[in-house]
Amino acid sequence: MNPFTNIKKQILFKKIDDRKIAAIINIIDSDKPGLNDKFSNKIIFFQCPIGAVYVYDVNTDGDTINLVKPDPKIGNAITNINNPISSNVVYIADPNKVTKDPTIIDWFGGKSIKEIDPGAALIIRKNGTVIQEEIRKATAKKSCSFERIYFSRGSDEKIYRERIALGNHLSKIVLERIEKDLKNTIFSYIPNTAEVAFYGLVKGMETYLNKIKVERILSWGTDVTEEKLEAMINRKIRQEKIAIKDVKLRTFITEDTNRNEMVQHVYDITYGTVRKDEDTLVIIDDSIVRGTTLKESIIRMLSRLGPKKIIVVSSAPQIRYPDCYGIDMSKMNDFIAFRAVIALLNEKGMTNVIDQTYQKIIALEASNELHTENVVRQLYKPFTPEEISDKIAQLITPENFNIPVEIIYQTIEDLHLCCPTNTGDWYFTGNYPTPGGNKVCNKAFVNYMEGKNVRGY
Repeated sequence: MNPFTNIKKQILFKKIDDRKIAAIINIIDSDKPGLNDKFSNKIIFFQCPIGAVYVYDVNTDGDTINLVKPDPKIGNAITNINNPISSNVVYIADPNKVTKDPTIIDWFGGKSIKEIDPGAALIIRKNGTVIQEEIRKATAKKSCSFERIYFSRGSDEKIYRERIALGNHLSKIVLERIEKDLKNTIFSYIPNTAEVAFYGLVKGMETYLNKIKVERILSWGTDVTEEKLEAMINRKIRQEKIAIKDVKLRTFITEDTNRNEMVQHVYDITYGTVRKDEDTLVIIDDSIVRGTTLKESIIRMLSRLGPKKIIVVSSAPQIRYPDCYGIDMSKMNDFIAFRAVIALLNEKGMTNVIDQTYQKIIALEASNELHTENVVRQLYKPFTPEEISDKIAQLITPENFNIPVEIIYQTIEDLHLCCPTNTGDWYFTGNYPTPGGNKVCNKAFVNYMEGKNVRGY
């Protein structure tokens, strides 16, 4: 039995000789106890007969590597037979190199990258020849968009440009929230993975500021002095490194029982960067999943700087639904957006919507049709994204807190404009690419209603 299950997420196969093939795995995260600590961000090697079939597939259990005996006539096959909706499995660098990660391609001398088509298999025969064959009819491609926002290597050219765009598309609404008062606004980012989106946000602010500079200078006509011109040209977007994170601590992948305690010690702030009671502080994050770090650490920490207002910006849309394709986000109550919509339904006397959702899911489960529909989506229908964002802002604000806190999320429409090749958005919309996603989401809601603190799969 293969010991490496639910790992994230880099694997490479390299032919050693006519009898052996090596697999090189970069284990980023795994549900196997002790495996993360031992192998985190390290590359390991093992060898198996070249006649074996390696399947690297994304399914409801997460990212798995399955090792089975092949038909001797076929040889070695790398396939996404169970994943007809995505080519997010492996890449071909050359006939003897198959990899997911562009950096590993560089290490092994690859010069080109080609994705294995959805529903296809890469067949490496014993004589070393390589062919790609369709073994299952492909459906619409729905590669993961959240991977582009958070997990993918930021140094990749396409990922970098997409994250720049995600930040840039948020600049218009941020300008509205600060009432275009750039003079009294400071921009920063938390955590480091949000840095590229931050650059995009700042570029949007600079575009607006440069437009204002031109308009003001032209309005002066001949009434121009060196001092006035110099002051206008030297106006800049105020950027500061507000928070410093301990890189050894990652709250997103920390087990539930330790996360609340950890987040209080993850960040420190830079004093003297904010004018007390004058400056609005705008902080961009790549995504907001649980809201734990914001409430327990970041908001409290930023308040010590004394800003007039705190605006938290997320380069990702509201994360409302579980994932079951490799990212461990499977408990409904973990999501701050879900908790917000439940709070709104309770406040507005609409608990019947919650009960109806639960009863419908129970009925589907009884008829073995839990996979046919994502019923949880109806919980969000009574409210606009802005109403949910406002409630999230309330939930992440600590008690007895006197500084106003606002939150801005990316829109689904702008997400797709920024990441056009990865249209899988089930975390945000509930549109799962496979029936198994509906089943996991419905089950996760039943677990929540019945007080079961377990995963939906």
